[in-house]
Amino acid sequence: MTIEKVMAAVDSAIEKALAAQRANWEGDEDECTQRAHAEHHRDMARRAILALAGEWPKLDKPARADGGTFHVGVSAKLVVRAAQAAYANEAERRAMTKEQRQADERNRRELWDMINGPLEAKP
Repeated sequence: MTIEKVMAAVDSAIEKALAAQRANWEGDEDECTQRAHAEHHRDMARRAILALAGEWPKLDKPARADGGTFHVGVSAKLVVRAAQAAYANEAERRAMTKEQRQADERNRRELWDMINGPLEAKP
């Protein structure tokens, strides 16, 4: 069964459960609130299915990791990988000696200059 079919089955099951639950609600929640609950449960179910399938959900809000911004629609997996890489890089940098940090900074500046030109040349 494909993920799309599983998701469609989840949507159908939630709609059936919502229809059955409407009979039990005695006016304590309006239609909008009922629909919001159903959407919330549908979203949770979809995320669980994607996680079990080894797929990651897309961002529904922007996120920031290691100073970079990830926009809506980007896989959450990329955000997690960026955060993990930043953590690993920081741990690696802390383990460097002063001389190693200075050499690393020189290399970074040389790379910057090769790509963007010298910083001094920028207005």
